[in-house]
Amino acid sequence: MAPKGLMMISKTGKKQRIAYSGKRIEGGVRLSAKRYALNAERGLSLVEVLLAVSILALGITGVLQGYASSITALEAGQYNVEIINLLKNKMAEVEIMLRGKKEIVQGNERGTFEEPYRDFSWEWNIQEAEKEDLYALTVRVFSDFNPREISLTTYVAGKKSEEE
Repeated sequence: MAPKGLMMISKTGKKQRIAYSGKRIEGGVRLSAKRYALNAERGLSLVEVLLAVSILALGITGVLQGYASSITALEAGQYNVEIINLLKNKMAEVEIMLRGKKEIVQGNERGTFEEPYRDFSWEWNIQEAEKEDLYALTVRVFSDFNPREISLTTYVAGKKSEEE
């Protein structure tokens, strides 16, 4: 324990920074911080500057990593939105085409989308389903630059011939 009235001083270099005055209280010593003004002639030491710069560098690195992660997530989300919209549009286009036909036949087609979606390709396939007069239509959209693809399957009712 510090004796009554003892002043403990923290020094950095030759100049004092923070002084703690010790005051004896029942059962212990209470310390209170008193700030002393910095000498105008003394600047910051090299160690203090390096510490401040390293803390700043760590903080900026964390912010930049978070920024890069959010950009990557945004690009992935944009890709998902684009590919799902292209799939929905192609599915509707194929269904309208099938409605205009007199008879549905098994087969498939493949192609690429028009600008600005030239990087995306599509493929649809019609196969006869297990039930009579029912066909499975599968549309798949994919791209060359991303290994992820998305496909959608629906069932289309076949048309009965007019003789029956």
